[in-house]
Formats: sequence, C-alpha cells, structure tokens
Amino acid sequence: MTPLVFRRKAEPLLKIIESILSYPIGLNGFREGLSEAEVTSCLPEPGPHTTSFRDVYRQFNGFSWMDVWNGYQWDEARQVGDGVDRGNPHAIRIGREEIPVRAFGSTGGGDFFAIDLSDGSIWFLPHDFVTEGVCEGSAIRRAAGVSEFLDLLLADLSAFVNEDENYQFLDNYA
Repeated sequence: MTPLVFRRKAEPLLKIIESILSYPIGLNGFREGLSEAEVTSCLPEPGPHTTSFRDVYRQFNGFSWMDVWNGYQWDEARQVGDGVDRGNPHAIRIGREEIPVRAFGSTGGGDFFAIDLSDGSIWFLPHDFVTEGVCEGSAIRRAAGVSEFLDLLLADLSAFVNEDENYQFLDNYA
C-alpha cells in the first residue's frame, strides 16, 4: 500500500473513533507531509531500502493515534533524524550479528517500531530489551517493508474500530 492510499483509508476510520469512544479523546490524526528538502535534511541517506520510508514523509510527517488500541505514534522526520542522539534504538543484536535500524515510531506502552537500514524490513522492539540503543535478541520482524507495514497498521486500526476481540495487534509479543 502506498502512503497516500494508507492515509486516505485511515482518515475515515479515525473519524469513527470519535463517535465510539465514551471519553475525551486525544489527537488521532496525521501531520502534513514535507517537501523533498525537508525530508532530505532530516532522514537517513536514501538507499535502495529506505526510499519508500522517505516517501511516507512526503505524504505525512508522522501521525499520532493515541486512542487506537494501546496508542501508536509515527515520529516526525526530525525526531527520527535525531533519535539516536535521544537514545532511541539504533541496532538489533541477534547473537553476534548487529542489524542497523532507525526507530521511527512507538506504542503507548513504550515499545518501538524501527526500519532495518540494510533491507528495509520493519521490526517491533519491546522496550524492556533496549539498552543503550541496542535491542538484544527479542526483536520481532513485523513486515518485509514499509508497504506491508502500512497494511498491518491499517488492519490494526480497522480491528480497533470494529472491536474485533480476536485480532492480534502489532504490539503483541508473539
């Protein structure tokens, strides 16, 4: 799914949330997209596996879905760019292998979503296993790339809106 299609499909579902929740809701929406110059100044160098990630920021500069399930946050480009300096994960260590990643989002529980800079896959990093910016062995690969991850996020949003009690959300540790 492209970032534009994702946003167009998600926005009507976010409006439904306002009508079904019985408490004052927080911000549940997208930030406006960035220019090419802004994307270039904030994000990792473009590569064969990060082009689609950079495309997201041209369509929307992250989002906040604080009332969806446990909460989802897709960080603004400048936060992704300086995330390592702020202590966000920058690597996954599995055995002796260290995979370079860039955290770009989180759940309301403090877990991270990160893009693998070597192959573009998207990982779920439980916060309990991140020390000094390295996730030690408990990371879960959630998607082969950005497009598949957007599909999964939209499925989470839809399951939440439809109150699907049997659905396994992205922040499931299994």
